[in-house]
Amino acid sequence: MPAIFRRYSVGSPDYESAWNLRKSVLLDPFSIDHELARRDDSSALHLGLFEESECLACLMLVPRAQGVAQMRQVAVVPRLQRQQLGRLLTTHAEELARELGYEKIIAHARQPALPFYLALGYQAQGDAFDEVGIPHQMVAKSLLP
Repeated sequence: MPAIFRRYSVGSPDYESAWNLRKSVLLDPFSIDHELARRDDSSALHLGLFEESECLACLMLVPRAQGVAQMRQVAVVPRLQRQQLGRLLTTHAEELARELGYEKIIAHARQPALPFYLALGYQAQGDAFDEVGIPHQMVAKSLLP
């Protein structure tokens, strides 16, 4: 069965599948507090790429300033990393954000993920910084034509 994009809500079975992916890839290996990681969940638009009930890739878009969404907690199942799922999901999220009236997406990219964002047309902004004890770089992409 082919993978499909789905939006999902906090508390849904899809959310639980995505949450398990976030924990296993982004949080637990770095001992990041789960409550801190969930701070934006209720206000976020949640997107995932699913094969049946399994979340293969997920991300959140969180409204920030007027016309600006922050992409957060982009995760891909480890066995499927480097197979374009992150690119597909990110591109889908950008299209949806544009449809919803956002003009710009920002993200706090972990240093190892910076090449991924730069390859998708994001621009590094400012100096690197630590967030949850991990080096990050702010990136941004205009969604305007």
